[in-house]
Amino acid sequence: MNVKKIPVYIIMLLTSVVFLFPLLWSLISSLKPEANIVSYPPKWIPDKMTLDNYLMVLQNYPYLSWMKNSVYMTVASTIFVLVLTTPAAYAFGRLHFRGKKFSLLWSFRCCSFRFKRILFHCFCLYPSWVF
Repeated sequence: MNVKKIPVYIIMLLTSVVFLFPLLWSLISSLKPEANIVSYPPKWIPDKMTLDNYLMVLQNYPYLSWMKNSVYMTVASTIFVLVLTTPAAYAFGRLHFRGKKFSLLWSFRCCSFRFKRILFHCFCLYPSWVF
Protein backbone atom coordinates (compact mmCIF):
# COMPACT_ATOMS: atom_id res chain seq x y z
CA MET A 1 0.00 0.00 0.00
CA ASN A 2 1.26 3.43 -0.91
CA VAL A 3 1.97 5.59 2.15
CA LYS A 4 0.89 8.75 0.28
CA LYS A 5 -2.64 7.37 -0.10
CA ILE A 6 -3.23 6.79 3.63
CA PRO A 7 -4.53 10.36 4.29
CA VAL A 8 -6.89 10.01 1.34
CA TYR A 9 -8.26 6.74 2.74
CA ILE A 10 -8.67 8.31 6.18
CA ILE A 11 -10.60 11.24 4.69
CA MET A 12 -12.78 8.85 2.68
CA LEU A 13 -13.48 6.76 5.77
CA LEU A 14 -14.42 9.81 7.86
CA THR A 15 -16.64 11.14 5.08
CA SER A 16 -18.37 7.76 4.83
CA VAL A 17 -19.01 7.72 8.57
CA VAL A 18 -20.45 11.24 8.45
CA PHE A 19 -22.83 10.30 5.62
CA LEU A 20 -23.79 6.86 6.91
CA PHE A 21 -24.36 7.80 10.55
CA PRO A 22 -27.79 9.42 9.99
CA LEU A 23 -28.95 6.38 8.03
CA LEU A 24 -27.82 4.03 10.75
CA TRP A 25 -29.40 6.21 13.44
CA SER A 26 -32.70 6.26 11.52
CA LEU A 27 -32.69 2.50 11.17
CA ILE A 28 -31.92 1.97 14.86
CA SER A 29 -34.56 4.52 15.89
CA SER A 30 -37.18 2.86 13.71
CA LEU A 31 -36.68 -0.37 15.62
CA LYS A 32 -37.09 1.25 19.06
CA PRO A 33 -40.40 1.53 20.91
CA GLU A 34 -41.90 5.01 20.59
CA ALA A 35 -41.06 6.00 24.17
CA ASN A 36 -37.37 5.16 23.71
CA ILE A 37 -36.90 7.21 20.56
CA VAL A 38 -36.82 10.54 22.40
CA SER A 39 -35.25 9.32 25.62
CA TYR A 40 -32.32 11.19 27.10
CA PRO A 41 -29.55 10.17 27.14
CA PRO A 42 -30.04 8.32 23.88
CA LYS A 43 -29.32 4.61 23.79
CA TRP A 44 -27.36 3.45 20.78
CA ILE A 45 -28.64 -0.10 20.90
CA PRO A 46 -32.21 -0.51 22.15
CA ASP A 47 -33.01 -2.98 24.91
CA LYS A 48 -36.11 -4.13 23.09
CA MET A 49 -36.37 -4.06 19.32
CA THR A 50 -39.83 -3.93 17.78
CA LEU A 51 -41.45 -3.68 14.36
CA ASP A 52 -44.51 -1.85 15.73
CA ASN A 53 -43.53 1.40 14.01
CA TYR A 54 -43.51 -0.32 10.62
CA LEU A 55 -46.82 -2.03 11.32
CA MET A 56 -48.39 1.28 12.33
CA VAL A 57 -47.31 2.92 9.08
CA LEU A 58 -48.54 0.02 6.94
CA GLN A 59 -51.90 -0.12 8.73
CA ASN A 60 -52.68 3.61 9.03
CA TYR A 61 -51.33 5.00 5.76
CA PRO A 62 -51.49 3.88 2.12
CA TYR A 63 -47.72 3.44 2.09
CA LEU A 64 -47.70 0.57 -0.42
CA SER A 65 -49.74 2.65 -2.84
CA TRP A 66 -47.31 5.54 -2.41
CA MET A 67 -44.39 3.21 -3.03
CA LYS A 68 -46.05 1.73 -6.13
CA ASN A 69 -46.65 5.24 -7.52
CA SER A 70 -43.05 6.25 -6.82
CA VAL A 71 -41.65 3.14 -8.51
CA TYR A 72 -43.94 3.67 -11.52
CA MET A 73 -42.93 7.32 -11.92
CA THR A 74 -39.24 6.50 -11.49
CA VAL A 75 -39.28 3.72 -14.07
CA ALA A 76 -41.38 5.74 -16.53
CA SER A 77 -39.22 8.85 -16.28
CA THR A 78 -36.00 6.82 -16.57
CA ILE A 79 -37.25 5.07 -19.72
CA PHE A 80 -38.43 8.42 -21.14
CA VAL A 81 -35.07 10.08 -20.52
CA LEU A 82 -33.12 7.14 -21.93
CA VAL A 83 -35.25 7.02 -25.09
CA LEU A 84 -34.75 10.73 -25.68
CA THR A 85 -31.11 11.17 -24.69
CA THR A 86 -29.51 8.03 -26.12
CA PRO A 87 -29.85 9.13 -29.77
CA ALA A 88 -28.69 12.63 -28.85
CA ALA A 89 -25.65 11.27 -27.01
CA TYR A 90 -24.82 9.06 -29.98
CA ALA A 91 -25.10 12.03 -32.34
CA PHE A 92 -22.86 14.20 -30.19
CA GLY A 93 -20.33 11.41 -29.76
CA ARG A 94 -20.10 9.90 -33.25
CA LEU A 95 -21.50 12.27 -35.85
CA HIS A 96 -19.88 15.42 -37.13
CA PHE A 97 -22.28 18.21 -37.96
CA ARG A 98 -22.35 21.95 -38.15
CA GLY A 99 -23.08 23.60 -34.79
CA LYS A 100 -22.16 20.51 -32.77
CA LYS A 101 -20.07 22.40 -30.20
CA PHE A 102 -22.66 25.14 -29.83
CA SER A 103 -25.49 22.61 -29.36
CA LEU A 104 -23.54 20.63 -26.80
CA LEU A 105 -22.60 23.76 -24.88
CA TRP A 106 -26.22 24.96 -25.03
CA SER A 107 -27.53 21.66 -23.63
CA PHE A 108 -25.01 21.77 -20.75
CA ARG A 109 -25.97 25.36 -19.95
CA CYS A 110 -29.68 24.48 -19.92
CA CYS A 111 -29.01 21.72 -17.40
CA SER A 112 -27.10 24.14 -15.23
CA PHE A 113 -29.70 26.91 -15.37
CA ARG A 114 -32.54 24.55 -14.49
CA PHE A 115 -31.00 23.83 -11.10
CA LYS A 116 -30.32 27.51 -10.47
CA ARG A 117 -33.89 28.43 -11.38
CA ILE A 118 -35.34 25.86 -8.97
CA LEU A 119 -32.96 26.97 -6.22
CA PHE A 120 -33.92 30.62 -6.77
CA HIS A 121 -37.62 29.84 -6.31
CA CYS A 122 -36.89 27.86 -3.15
CA PHE A 123 -35.16 30.88 -1.67
CA CYS A 124 -38.09 33.09 -2.69
CA LEU A 125 -40.59 30.75 -1.05
CA TYR A 126 -38.50 30.21 2.08
CA PRO A 127 -36.55 33.42 2.76
CA SER A 128 -35.47 32.12 6.18
CA TRP A 129 -33.07 29.78 4.34
CA VAL A 130 -30.92 32.75 3.30
CA PHE A 131 -28.06 33.22 5.73
